[in-house]
Amino acid sequence: MSPPPELVAALAINRRGPGHAIPRPLKTAVIDFAVARRAAGEKIRMIARALGMPTSTLQAWLSASRKRGLVPVEVVGEPVAVTLPAAPVSRSLRLECPGGYVVQGLDVDQVVAVLRGLS
Repeated sequence: MSPPPELVAALAINRRGPGHAIPRPLKTAVIDFAVARRAAGEKIRMIARALGMPTSTLQAWLSASRKRGLVPVEVVGEPVAVTLPAAPVSRSLRLECPGGYVVQGLDVDQVVAVLRGLS
């Protein structure tokens, strides 16, 4: 199945080279077409050739379109009550430094003084 002529024409008109964005609706139409052709078993190389675009660009667009951020989830089952042991309340801090040494047993003012001395 060949791509719609208007899709190929729009790609040709909007081909501006590296650093120039293709309009989002056009890119979405290309991705939708390519996904449908891939589902029918066509190779990406052949789809890209029919669209008149580099295979690597089409692969990148398809790959990026599959990446999803957060997705809805459904929590099933009954909630479980968890009891955590009470942590001892301490007025002192523990400072673990990137160099690997640890300073502990200081209050906030003392930690601030140590940090100022390190900077």
